[in-house]
Amino acid sequence: MANEQITVDDAHDRIIDQLKEKFPLFVDVGDYGILTVKEGETRERLTVPAAILSFDSFEPDRERSNPGTGQKIISVRWELRVMLDTKDPSHDRAIRRLAADVALWIDGNRFGRGFEARFIRSEEDQFDPRLIRFNPWLIEFQQSYLLGESVWDGEGPVPTEVYGSYVPEIGAAHEEDYERIEEAESLVKP
Repeated sequence: MANEQITVDDAHDRIIDQLKEKFPLFVDVGDYGILTVKEGETRERLTVPAAILSFDSFEPDRERSNPGTGQKIISVRWELRVMLDTKDPSHDRAIRRLAADVALWIDGNRFGRGFEARFIRSEEDQFDPRLIRFNPWLIEFQQSYLLGESVWDGEGPVPTEVYGSYVPEIGAAHEEDYERIEEAESLVKP
């Protein structure tokens, strides 16, 4: 369900787990720690094919309305770097083909939680000096999530009849002005 709460850790894990399942060719798949053996030490070798996911930034999602649950909708910008063996003579085409396949898989995917992901762009990435020798391709995408707990716990009675009125005939003093919504055509004023 799109309005289920998700944690930052859960979002990472779901994307990584589904990436491994959908693209079993990746030998190394992970996030920030994939290049670190011990704190402060960098791995000598990354086993390719590989994919590294990072949570780049987040901001309020202003395109979606308040869900009325007390939760905040955030839009997360993700970066996924994919790498293949650069010694392969068909590397240049193969890495672009892989990046395109992964981008198509990402676009519209919910990874089990959140709203549908939206592919933003993909390009060759020479930014991280630890990865330059792998000639990585960067895939950027966005996905929105609800953060925080819902004020609705699912307990208590569920209304079976809904009544409505319009301003200024609202509140306890105007209780007789309310009509059942299914019969309330007069609530829509021309």
